Amino acid sequence: RHTDLRSLNFYFDCILRNPNAKEIILVFEDDFRIFPNMMAPLAAMICFLEEVGIKPKIHDKHPTLHQSRAFEPVRALKANSRTDPSNVVWEYRSAEELEFLINLVLPSLYKKVISQKNVLLALEYCLSELMDNVQRHSGERCGFMMYSLQSDSDRIAIGIADQGKGIKSSFADTKYLPASASDA
Repeated sequence: RHTDLRSLNFYFDCILRNPNAKEIILVFEDDFRIFPNMMAPLAAMICFLEEVGIKPKIHDKHPTLHQSRAFEPVRALKANSRTDPSNVVWEYRSAEELEFLINLVLPSLYKKVISQKNVLLALEYCLSELMDNVQRHSGERCGFMMYSLQSDSDRIAIGIADQGKGIKSSFADTKYLPASASDA
């Protein structure tokens, strides 16, 4: 029932405090809607749970959830190239995989999205920078990305996530001392 990852994170934290926890079962209702800002972070959470020895399971066979690949992200390799790279969670583990993913996603956007001059170029720069920051600063082995085109509202929804230490913690050994995570 959670439409917000903060509340889901709260319950994951409660489960992680229990030393006897071995699995977590996620139940998705039929009307659950798939959004990149939920699926990419969910993939990162699932990766984290597996790393700490808790097995995540899906209670039912929600078809759209399985199609989004949040529980089995598509690795950003040439063998996994797709005509339409949207609506699935991608996992990237290296600069080469990040470059492959950017080179797969952006031509698709250029073909499908009508925008003002240089808007997609700016988006390309932002995506590259954010995804590279995940690679360089999270302290983890991989990052996750998903996007979808919402043609009825002329929007691009993008989610980028990792299971790393957080932006504020990445400043720990620098001269920058942000007061809070949102300041960071």
